[in-house]
Amino acid sequence: MNRISLVIIQSSVLIEFAINYIYTLNKEVKRQYRMILSFVFMNNLSDEFFMNEALNQARLAANILEVPIGAVIVRNQEIISYGYNKKETFKNSLHHAEIIAINEACKKLGTWRLCDCELFVTLEPCPMCAGAIINSRISRVIFGTEDLKSGACGSVLNLFDLSFNHRPKVTRGILREQCSSILSDFFKNLRKR
Repeated sequence: MNRISLVIIQSSVLIEFAINYIYTLNKEVKRQYRMILSFVFMNNLSDEFFMNEALNQARLAANILEVPIGAVIVRNQEIISYGYNKKETFKNSLHHAEIIAINEACKKLGTWRLCDCELFVTLEPCPMCAGAIINSRISRVIFGTEDLKSGACGSVLNLFDLSFNHRPKVTRGILREQCSSILSDFFKNLRKR
């Protein structure tokens, strides 16, 4: 590993620590702090950094006894929307983390086209969410762990390989261990109840 790579990794770790440290602050303060840090480190935030933010969303879901799946949408190295699973809360099967994050991003940007956006999600998207990703034109999907029961990005089927008018790029396995363990720990604890 060369010196430049080491400096970039150290910078990413510093940024992740700083964001986790201020996680309890309000959204506006966090947003401003992220902008400052991303400027200082020349917009070199890593996939791991954004997946950690998705994991923070998954923790929010676990805190309200929802299956811990979290998502963030990133545009130009800035998180523009957040989402976590709320199916039980709203008694509605459409309230997946990805759908919530996509909906918020569309509202924020004032368009349904999210062409220059990336979606970070802790669990491989299901067919419904993969369809929403295709329809919203998200450019890249980054997920943590595979969903061997209903994953639609390669585990069960790959909707992104079909001949739709849009095919996002996919990156798999970012923080796989953490994304997998938050799910397995949640279900272990649920079975103990």
